[in-house]
Amino acid sequence: SKQALAIAPANPYAVLCMAEALSGLRRYKEALDYYEPIVANDKVATVARNGMLACLAELRSWDRILEQIGIWRLPPDKFYRWRVKALEGQNRTVEAIDICHQWLEDNPDHPQALWALTELEIRRDGFDAVLTRMGRLARIPSRPTVYKEIYASLCKRAGKPELALKQYEK
Repeated sequence: SKQALAIAPANPYAVLCMAEALSGLRRYKEALDYYEPIVANDKVATVARNGMLACLAELRSWDRILEQIGIWRLPPDKFYRWRVKALEGQNRTVEAIDICHQWLEDNPDHPQALWALTELEIRRDGFDAVLTRMGRLARIPSRPTVYKEIYASLCKRAGKPELALKQYEK
């Protein structure tokens, strides 16, 4: 990758390769130096932004993530996902839950939003309360299977594998 950069430093694909190589080596701060100059390049913006956000998350730079997603016009799912992750990283549980509710208003029963909301509600309300609530939701036949999957996962975590197996069988 360094050779590619020496040959074509203005080539956004070469810069992206270097950024991804450094990120893969867990050299996140260095990777950011390569991602940042190309996040506005139409050819590589989406991949570069994802890489940059992933590096910032590894570095726990939650403020910076919130700042970047406020600047970039990300698709709603990506915006919500990163906003929730950053708020959660800052222990701003109530705000993160509010964002999950907005996400679910825009996109009802969205699996990633529901999984994120479940984890946040466990932080806020405790495991048993969420297990009980999800058990009720999972029993509603008209609900998508994601509710059963989440409930089964919670049953497994609660050390109730027989309940989990029942959910997986359904």
